[in-house]
Amino acid sequence: MNLVQDLFTSRTLNRWLPRVAVVVLLAGVIVYVAVRWSNTATPLDTPVSSKPAVVPGPPPRETKLSAGARQVAAEFIHTAVARKNLAAAWAITGESIKAGTSYKQWLSGNIAVVPYPAAPDAGLSIQYSHRNDADLLFALTPQKGIKMKPQFFEMMLNRVGPPGKKHWLVTYWAPYSHPQVPYQGN
Repeated sequence: MNLVQDLFTSRTLNRWLPRVAVVVLLAGVIVYVAVRWSNTATPLDTPVSSKPAVVPGPPPRETKLSAGARQVAAEFIHTAVARKNLAAAWAITGESIKAGTSYKQWLSGNIAVVPYPAAPDAGLSIQYSHRNDADLLFALTPQKGIKMKPQFFEMMLNRVGPPGKKHWLVTYWAPYSHPQVPYQGN
């Protein structure tokens, strides 16, 4: 009995006991918060089904780039990109590029198409070509007398419209370049 009484009247224990109590209390609060708020997932809104998963079909079949797609691509470069005959460019440009631009604004030349004074001949690489979409990579060189570097551009086309009246539209046009890798020579 004397040992227990001496323990509780000890100055060292009385000095450290509040500190130990605070540490235990903080540890308890941390554990409570971690358990209470660590799971941020919401319960499933839809019941789990025993039916087999829906697997997407095969990817679209590669096709030869159609003459119509080639013609629209060339016309886009010679009109919208060159900023010549913007009325013709309007007809072959998709809504993703027009992005709320009015026809009047489009004709002013202030459009969301990166301009480039391209020479008539351009290198073309077909990234992919499907029945209703294509991704093309152009290597454009500047017209004679214009001091600009050659530039790669990426163009995406989509075939839209009801059956029997399908036509190609340019839905993406942007400079294409790989990120520059810094070189520290020896």
